[in-house]
Amino acid sequence: MMRSKYLTALISCLFLIMSSFLFQGCNGTDNTAPAIPTNLSAAVSPGQIGLSWSPSANSDVAGYKVFRDGVFLQSVGSPAALDSTVTGSAQHCFTVSSYDAAGNESPQSSPICTSSPATVLSSQCSIIPEAAVGVMGFVVRGPITPACSDATTCDEPFSAGFQIKENNVTIGAFRSTSEGCFAVQVPAGNYVLVPDADAPILSPQSQTQEFAVGPNLWTEVTFTFDTGIR
Repeated sequence: MMRSKYLTALISCLFLIMSSFLFQGCNGTDNTAPAIPTNLSAAVSPGQIGLSWSPSANSDVAGYKVFRDGVFLQSVGSPAALDSTVTGSAQHCFTVSSYDAAGNESPQSSPICTSSPATVLSSQCSIIPEAAVGVMGFVVRGPITPACSDATTCDEPFSAGFQIKENNVTIGAFRSTSEGCFAVQVPAGNYVLVPDADAPILSPQSQTQEFAVGPNLWTEVTFTFDTGIR
């Protein structure tokens, strides 16, 4: 009789455990976070930074959360976002997480860091903000004649479009004035100047020039480009 009671109690416990398991399954309890977004990339354009990444392989992903410098920025439903709130010229780092309908959220992705768009002051070359940091100067091309001498000018300033790149990402673009003058606010760092394809020089986009901007100061430079005239 005692054995029968124990057996009945054991069966009752097993029934409760299985019922609890089946109840959770029927109610779709989900405690698994989606996969971490991958391949995060950034594209810089005037006034905004565009982000894109590979979509999560999980079929139940409801959306993504975007973070800038560790602070939540926005939620989006597709693997792309646009940050149009960046101001000034500064570096920002972005990360992305994915979440599902149950509220489970993945860890944040590996960060992508880039600088906000540069502020172009080409038309204000003689009016430079004292508190700002950037690069200013002139672009010249030469020779402009095949017969240079002490009495003949070999170089001349020129107007053309240029891109400023950092780590192969364009962070700003400007056009020099007819006097060859330009001024662009960018944070301290190392950059590459790339002439536009229609610049009036020899093989424009092969004539890239590297330059560095120091902290808390304006860097003055003169970029010289080859016309190909001989």
